[in-house]
Amino acid sequence: MAKRTRGVSEFEFVQIENWRKKYEEGKSISLNKEDETNNNEVKCIEEEKKENENENIENEKIENNTDNKTEEISSNESQNTKEAGEEEDKPKNHFINVLITVSGWNTTVDNNDFFLPWSVLPENVYGDHYCLQWESKELKELGNAINIIASELFGIGMKQLLGATILPVIAAMSLPIWMMKLNYTVDNPWGIGLSKAQKTGLVLADTLIGNYQENRPVTLIGYSLGARVIYYCLRELAEKNMYGIVEDVFIIGTPVMESKKDWEQCCSVVSGRFVNGYITHDWVLGFLYRASSGSFSTVAGLAPIPVDRIENICLDEIVNGHLDYR
Repeated sequence: MAKRTRGVSEFEFVQIENWRKKYEEGKSISLNKEDETNNNEVKCIEEEKKENENENIENEKIENNTDNKTEEISSNESQNTKEAGEEEDKPKNHFINVLITVSGWNTTVDNNDFFLPWSVLPENVYGDHYCLQWESKELKELGNAINIIASELFGIGMKQLLGATILPVIAAMSLPIWMMKLNYTVDNPWGIGLSKAQKTGLVLADTLIGNYQENRPVTLIGYSLGARVIYYCLRELAEKNMYGIVEDVFIIGTPVMESKKDWEQCCSVVSGRFVNGYITHDWVLGFLYRASSGSFSTVAGLAPIPVDRIENICLDEIVNGHLDYR
């Protein structure tokens, strides 16, 4: 399913079972590559037809007879392949729950990062599992920027400097020239990523309101910008009074700075658990907010969300940094 609304150019659900089959077989999961292959096949068929038309009448008759037989066989094979493909696309089991996972950035050309981080989840625990593939180009650029940040900060020992508590240290930093240059490299993909995540969240809300999940309760899990997508999805559902759609929510490393009232509004459309995972020494997320906004006192990925309804879990002893979320 693809949507191109609200300024979002890529939005598609892919069932992880289907992706896992293709991944294990070494096949590409990129729809663009599949479209290019199909177009090339169509062009080859058209060229062959033109060549056949230029041949003499006798050869045409012979070839047409052969082509007719071949087309009948191909048609039968195509029909069988289509039916087999339809059976393959259908989930093995149709559960009463739906799990939607949202990744926060991408580092691979073939978009496997949309699925690999979630392949470790036990199958069918939360029902039919779908991964959201969204804005792969922008997320790839953001992934490159995050890697640059990590390597630069680690290279000067910044990780050790920020190991204890990131908030007061970064707040007091006066940026040297090299870090100002790093800001210039990072600001653009980070700012675009924040904007795209917000818009994608609105499209996700529209999709759930449109009953893509077939009246089944939905569990949402996301990290980094994927968690931001979920936040704006919940905001949109709340503003439209769409209750009873989302059951559980799990967000970690969330790059969102909003008021207690806004978070309470999000909680109103979640019927089950609402869990926020954070780490106080997330030096990458702290630097990104230091570079883009100069403030992070209420960043959900760095501190607890002050809402009783939300379960805040500190991951300091489990997660070393933002890069470990995927």
